[in-house]
Amino acid sequence: MFKGFHDVEVVLVPDPPAQDAVGVACGDAQLVIADRRHLHRIDRQILERMERCLLIQQAAAGFDSIDYRAAAEMGIPV
Repeated sequence: MFKGFHDVEVVLVPDPPAQDAVGVACGDAQLVIADRRHLHRIDRQILERMERCLLIQQAAAGFDSIDYRAAAEMGIPV
């Protein structure tokens, strides 16, 4: 679908707890698809590393594993 239009790199993180790996994986991301099981947390510390992020998508109902208030402060829609 995106071939020829966008360079897409998919990065997966290890099973939780792996907060450091989440921070590294999300640091340069423009789009983050959050853990559908709600086991990895995207907290303020992770969000502060996400300087290029345009959107965080939660692949499940609810988004209690994402600090959506901090994301809003940083202009990142959830």
